[in-house]
Amino acid sequence: MEEKTNLFMTNTTMPSGVKITDRVTGRGACAGPKAEVTAHVRIFLNQGEEVFAAHSEQEHIIHLGKRHTIAGLRKGIEGMCVGGVRDIEISSHLAYGEKGVPGIIPPDAMLRCEVRLLKVRELAEV
Repeated sequence: MEEKTNLFMTNTTMPSGVKITDRVTGRGACAGPKAEVTAHVRIFLNQGEEVFAAHSEQEHIIHLGKRHTIAGLRKGIEGMCVGGVRDIEISSHLAYGEKGVPGIIPPDAMLRCEVRLLKVRELAEV
């Protein structure tokens, strides 16, 4: 699929408070609310420290209709199309909240994610 770099990147704040910026607009299948997606994902603390990476040869499978992944990431991926690259800013309440992840993500941390969508599979029931 052809990728189109988004020359006029716009920041969009979703009703949930998640902020998205499409760096590359994908041309393939788009992710609906119950999709299973495969992506390269990098997660950073707001200060820039990388805390998670599933990129290069490693792929990360996310079920958008299930609660196996933080809510902000699920909400930020919905609507992306295969080949797309999106930056997603997630406030603490849609990430790990006041507990954080000891030794990895501090309490009340805002996260910044970079997502490259590789595959979309729509599921009838999730």
